[in-house]
Amino acid sequence: MDFLNEDVIELILDHCGGWWQRDIARLARVSPAWTRPAQLRLFASPSLFTFNACNLLARTLEDNTRLRELVRNLDLRPTSGESSSSIWILSGVMRLLAMTRLESLTLAEDLSVSAERFLRFIGSPQSLKALRIEGSRRWTWLEAPRASLEWSADLPLRFSNLQSLTLVGPLSLDVDGEQFDDSDLLSSPLQGCRLEELHLYDVELADSSDAIRTLLPSASSWRKIRALSITMHQLSQVATFNYESLFPLISESLETLVVRTQRESFTSIISIHELLTSVDAPIMMRNLRSLECAHIAVFLEDLQDVMPVIEQLDIDDMAYRLQRLDAFLSVIAEQRFSRLKRLILRGDRCSQESIAHNPEAISTLQSLCAQNKIIFKCLT
Repeated sequence: MDFLNEDVIELILDHCGGWWQRDIARLARVSPAWTRPAQLRLFASPSLFTFNACNLLARTLEDNTRLRELVRNLDLRPTSGESSSSIWILSGVMRLLAMTRLESLTLAEDLSVSAERFLRFIGSPQSLKALRIEGSRRWTWLEAPRASLEWSADLPLRFSNLQSLTLVGPLSLDVDGEQFDDSDLLSSPLQGCRLEELHLYDVELADSSDAIRTLLPSASSWRKIRALSITMHQLSQVATFNYESLFPLISESLETLVVRTQRESFTSIISIHELLTSVDAPIMMRNLRSLECAHIAVFLEDLQDVMPVIEQLDIDDMAYRLQRLDAFLSVIAEQRFSRLKRLILRGDRCSQESIAHNPEAISTLQSLCAQNKIIFKCLT
């Protein structure tokens, strides 16, 4: 198959998506013409699920500088019956992190326990743009160490170009915010990384941890954040994270906000409006275009003045229930959200109070949205 040039092979690989890594490895051995295009895909984003695989890849890259330069993303999810603190077991992981110039890194399974250990071994911290620490659900029923991360003050300075941070639990987060610069947002200099995206799923703050805003070294470090996702088991955790002190720092830049809590914890009402209200006055989210909420109260009549450019609303109907239906309909009818383009309601057929049990309300909403050129969906 040497008659195929590299451009044709690239088209074949791009056109036939969904290649398994083992398939690409076989293609690399078809002929010399296939080797380089296959290696580009095989080594760009390796996913490794055993410590032995980490050792084998580290040995391969150590012997081949050209292949080492291809690696841009690493997804490491090894598990072992032995202690993951063993130097011999971890040597492959440490060598991989030290020798590669990564743009994206995922640490999961055994590597999510005291994950800060491995962040120290990253050889090119300035190149890292996306970091994901992912706990394992098996720790919820096995007596095993739980995923955890100690976020010290030097990490955002070391990873100066980090743009996206994702923490997936169950995971315990301990933030050291002693050096946080709380000076005026406009006067304090930019320091360290300036996150554009922060995603927290089932993350608990350790008892000794500082507020979530101290993840970054200063108030001005938050001025580029565009997307924030918060998923908690309990509504009380939302308040525990002290998000009300974070929102004033990101009010000018935030474009997408997701706030979810678990259904079984919906025992009291905390509204999204309360989270966006400081001691003095509501916080104006000038550039917020998308809001998604589940099992947290969303009263549109309270939000119309703080989200002037909102374009998409995706909310669970536990947020408003039938007692707020009239107010909800009037907000849409009066076009108080002048830029709203998409409205998604997620109903609950198991609850008699749900709008899903009120076909008249659904029909009214459909008509109002059609009149105002709003795409409407009701998902149950």
